[in-house]
Amino acid sequence: MNLDQALAISSRKVFGHLNEKHLRILKILAKHGFLNQKEIGHQASFYYPSDPLFRWEVKKRLEGSYKHLGLIPNEFVYSINKNKKEKQYGLTIKGIMAVMPITNFEKVHSVLEFRKMLVKFNKKRRITDWAFKWIKLEMALILYYNYSRGLDLTRFKKIRSYIDKYKKYDHDTIQTFFVNTQFMNKKDRIRYDSIQKNYWMYFFILDELTDKISWGETREYFEEKEFKNKFRMFVDMWYEYIDMHKISTSPVREDWKRKDLLDYYDEELWREEIKEPRKEAHRILKKFKYV
Repeated sequence: MNLDQALAISSRKVFGHLNEKHLRILKILAKHGFLNQKEIGHQASFYYPSDPLFRWEVKKRLEGSYKHLGLIPNEFVYSINKNKKEKQYGLTIKGIMAVMPITNFEKVHSVLEFRKMLVKFNKKRRITDWAFKWIKLEMALILYYNYSRGLDLTRFKKIRSYIDKYKKYDHDTIQTFFVNTQFMNKKDRIRYDSIQKNYWMYFFILDELTDKISWGETREYFEEKEFKNKFRMFVDMWYEYIDMHKISTSPVREDWKRKDLLDYYDEELWREEIKEPRKEAHRILKKFKYV
């Protein structure tokens, strides 16, 4: 299974209460960026003549109703005031994660804009490609882990705070994603371990080629040190910058925390697990004459 397939399968399960018409709206916004209700309705009907989704139906699915889950109140979509009479809509990072079953990550409008920004700080295409590979692997870790635990995040809010919790939970960025995979079936365990090892490998590659993330430090170090450039900061905090509208920076509510997701950590075993991806990172860097 490749990475796009892993993202698609885990996303579909984790956001399992979204129906086809919800996903249709998300796909349209992923492709076109900001649109108003009329424009969304046109796109959602013109290309689906046998099952059109008109403007008033779009409104119900965006805002929510007695029968329909709302994409805005559940933070898949946000609105902006283009002028006094018109609102436009765009995807949050949660919306982007939810649309992975039917859209390629690299083709999402806000992701393309994010990549343009990254290029300004590092014009070496290979390094940018590796950075995007790492970002996709991090997203896959979050989605696949929740999928493996049978959790549904459809109505879960403040996804950015949730990702922060993963990345800041223990001592540094990497080991927060080290989890006990014994509870998974064999197929899921193999897939998750593969995602995790590749995630570490690209982490070490970026560590060598960009600003290094020191062991034992939380991500607040970005605010405390002067960097040669901001490329690594933008990569590490990709979900903050791709999420074009910052819904909330408040902490995750206590009753939304699932402490059992993050309570497994074995220092000795973790050190052993990263040896192989670290060697593979060095081999790739040597191949391309970076070391």
